[in-house]
Amino acid sequence: MSPIVHGRIYPETESSCLQSYALRVLLDPRMIRDHHRAILEINTLQVYLRDIDSPCRVVLLLPAQPTGQLDAEYRFMGEIGVEVLPTATIVTPEATGAFPEGTAPGEAVALASTAQIGKADILVSEALANDQETVKRFKTLHLDLVDVEGAKRDCEVFVRGHEVPWSFSFPAWLLPWTPFYAMVDADIRAMEEFRSLAVRKGISPEAQEFVRSLALNRWSAIAYTRDKLLFYVIQRRRAKREGMEKQEFSFELAYHLTTYFLSFWGALDQISWIVNEICALGFNARQWLQVGVAKKEFLKRLRARDVEMAREFEEPEFLRWIDVLKRTRHDVAHRSRSAYAAGTRSICCITQVSLSRGRILVGRQQL
Repeated sequence: MSPIVHGRIYPETESSCLQSYALRVLLDPRMIRDHHRAILEINTLQVYLRDIDSPCRVVLLLPAQPTGQLDAEYRFMGEIGVEVLPTATIVTPEATGAFPEGTAPGEAVALASTAQIGKADILVSEALANDQETVKRFKTLHLDLVDVEGAKRDCEVFVRGHEVPWSFSFPAWLLPWTPFYAMVDADIRAMEEFRSLAVRKGISPEAQEFVRSLALNRWSAIAYTRDKLLFYVIQRRRAKREGMEKQEFSFELAYHLTTYFLSFWGALDQISWIVNEICALGFNARQWLQVGVAKKEFLKRLRARDVEMAREFEEPEFLRWIDVLKRTRHDVAHRSRSAYAAGTRSICCITQVSLSRGRILVGRQQL
């Protein structure tokens, strides 16, 4: 029924929703004993969100306690305010369909059902997360099955998506975005180490600036955009679980994908000019059209000057990554739904490779 306010009827979209401000995390109670520290770290994030009066929150959940079992574990979780669901054994038809008999451990169906009943976004289970087939079957239910480190990563992504900079590697109150990724991102730290080495070796100020800008500006923007994309993937899973057919967060994903791909092309351009300097390829500013990781003359000179570095630009994984960028960048920038679909399928591929490229191509101390 459409809402009526001050005597006026307002339209309401059916089968749609806005983004969620709560990340609901269901814990497999078997993992509590060995992961007290990680659970307390997540609880610290919960305290922080309350302290800064953020509208977003992380909610820890547990299945109903088995009679006479896991008393110490449930007592510990009760002390930090974990929500205990009323069920642990009810099985849903959807979970039964996702796990035909004999395809997964027996507890998978019960935990998947409890996650559905408790409206959980992710299930944390060390016992199940190592089985990739079980992980895939959870995805058919639009649920993420992760280990405890994966849960911490999802928590980071969720709160960053709500504009709260937080990292379990460097937990700090009221840390702003400007220095955030420089303090918590391993790739940026590697590039900063490289910049210090470049200064000591007397590399030109222009090349030093390329490294500084790549690390502190470009790579921070890439990491921020990556987290935004992964945040909307979490939101999209929730919408799909709740049957919201008119909400795929396609506008938000396409917008950030455009920035993501263009930022990577800019980073590759900066990397190319750094390589031009440290390998003495001899290109000047007027020859910018010839400088690039896929440009024939650039690769020809690089092979002649540094065979090992040239191999980095020609290894199959790197070429596959470049191909993803080429195939999706134009579509994402100039088309709509087809671009969004193609681009979001590539998010994980690009993210996995991107996290190592700065360390490989710039962090190599070739001076």
